[in-house]
Amino acid sequence: MSAYLQMGNDSNNLIIGASGIDGFDGIILSPVNEAASDLSASVPKFREKGQFDIVFDPQLYCPQFDRGRLQSHSYFPKDLDTADPSSDGWWQKIINNLVEEADQLGVDAVCSPAILPKKSSPEYYARIADIHSLLKDVLQGSSIRPIMTVCVTLNELEKPDDAFRIASIVTAHSPQSIYLVVESEVEPRREISDPNMFPLMVLVAALEKSGCKTLVSHCASDMILMKAAGATHCASGKFFNLRRFTRARFEEAKDERGGPAAYWFEHNLIALIRRADIARILKQWPNDFIGGGDSNNTFSNQIFEQFANDPKKPWLALGWRQYLAWFAATEQKLSDSNALTIVSGWLKEAEKRWDQLEEKDILMDEKRNDGSWIRPWRQILREFRQFEF
Repeated sequence: MSAYLQMGNDSNNLIIGASGIDGFDGIILSPVNEAASDLSASVPKFREKGQFDIVFDPQLYCPQFDRGRLQSHSYFPKDLDTADPSSDGWWQKIINNLVEEADQLGVDAVCSPAILPKKSSPEYYARIADIHSLLKDVLQGSSIRPIMTVCVTLNELEKPDDAFRIASIVTAHSPQSIYLVVESEVEPRREISDPNMFPLMVLVAALEKSGCKTLVSHCASDMILMKAAGATHCASGKFFNLRRFTRARFEEAKDERGGPAAYWFEHNLIALIRRADIARILKQWPNDFIGGGDSNNTFSNQIFEQFANDPKKPWLALGWRQYLAWFAATEQKLSDSNALTIVSGWLKEAEKRWDQLEEKDILMDEKRNDGSWIRPWRQILREFRQFEF
């Protein structure tokens, strides 16, 4: 019932830096971004900072063009793109090397290796379950616990029956926990308003009802939907929805100086907004329109103070921390049986505030940042609430 920090490029300071983030009880390592030697140096530093549940995700589902340091790890198979994934022997070698590295790192849990299929099928999910069983056997007697990786492609998850079919297959051998990786062609800062989010919620609920604790990876503000569905844990990283593992790449937004753009996460709008957006809103409503819920935190106060005292100073890193502080506190708040009702209320309020912006003709800097995902999310929640499991 706690948030996990999804590590990415240059993320260690979020934990061990002077202005680290509180509220995360777990860390998911990223071999894409760090070689084994780098991870070996990082893990002890993380241990010094708190009682984190450290999870090793082998990340074999990364596309060919986005593998970073992954190929430097001993478990990475050189024939990943040409081998027969139906071979137990092939997977057994990967798992043996993976467990050896995980043991050397001193992690608490390791996710089963999984690759993205060309097309999801019952056979693919049965294979995922078999691979987890191989990992579980190798870890027998170890202090490291196995977690089953389940990759789902959002556009192939079209109806609740698809969700139930997947859940039935992957829980056949009663795994204790699942690491859910959702593939979607959504760029950073864009909320997923796909209607297939409803069957995704059904999948999360079905996994949880089977007794399988689910950790949903690479979340952004859609975390609130996953928690409303009953997810035990959700993970996010400093690039908001850290969906770096989609099949298509994207360009990071730039600010007026050509550097990465800074964003503020606003709970009252369930949205990421830019500096100019904040200025427009404050001019119209100076007191209570933004800074709602857990958007009001240590880092938001630092951002406002910087606006007042040094308005031209970059605040990219503070923006990451402001968002992550919101994420951790809100994830914990939604670890409650009443989460569905809470989220419904938040979305209703957010839609009202977007209507107020429209009435005052206040437009965000980014054209597509218009709150258009709020109504679909409310409809998805209504459909989920009425669904009979």
